[in-house]
Amino acid sequence: MLETKDWRHYFGGRMRELVVDQSYLKTLDKDVLSSLQANVLKALFKDQNVDREGSFLNYFHSRLHRYIADPYLEDVTSELICAPSGANAWSVLDRVTYVCRKSASGIQQNVRWVADANEFLAVEALSVSVQYPYTHEKQGQCVILHDGKPSGREVSVELDNFRDVDGLIVITTSKYRIDVERFQYWTMMHPTRNFDITIIYPADHAIQTKPLILNKELILITEAAGYFKAKYDSWMLPASGLAWRIVPARVPLAGVNTVSESLPDTDRSV
Repeated sequence: MLETKDWRHYFGGRMRELVVDQSYLKTLDKDVLSSLQANVLKALFKDQNVDREGSFLNYFHSRLHRYIADPYLEDVTSELICAPSGANAWSVLDRVTYVCRKSASGIQQNVRWVADANEFLAVEALSVSVQYPYTHEKQGQCVILHDGKPSGREVSVELDNFRDVDGLIVITTSKYRIDVERFQYWTMMHPTRNFDITIIYPADHAIQTKPLILNKELILITEAAGYFKAKYDSWMLPASGLAWRIVPARVPLAGVNTVSESLPDTDRSV
């Protein structure tokens, strides 16, 4: 004799584990899960070739998929104050702040400052510090991790002691000189949610800008004499950002786009 009530409870519990708790999925290996995901997408888009060779899905799996579970940045803010330094250079005070968000393995491993070859005429100072978020027992406490002139083209500051601090605030401040003819561009090294950048420069100059983002309609730009601010409340992939150059002000010719399409050659990565 079968106890139908017990069997009902058994199968009800198993179905809850499989469908709601998804415990069955946790037993599958990576290849089986990828195949299952592809089959779901085929059914969703009604396209049996969605995973064909050279498809965007293949590119997504090989290039973008890992970012889903990577640590990411939030509320990235950059402030630059540019002033003349001689006839052919800008002196720049550059301050960047952002919030580190955890993945399963913790926040990002390090804070990196990297200069391209011949990017700066001189780097006068660089400081890197972190501040505990208000949710932490050490809320508001600031720790200086690096303070001094870089000895080379790269400075890497490890965050091992802060791996589990979700919401850790990173603050980098640098002062440098660049050639007035150079483009600059600010790109992300990690997936990023929300950023804004403010650039202050002499009022008798103009600024050329080019957003390096997917959804350009979501960027909010404010401009005035000697002032530029861009705010983007959405996600950005690594290598997304903004390119700009400060140039002498002039009246643009009719039909001429004042935003340069040239590839920039100065990199500032977060």
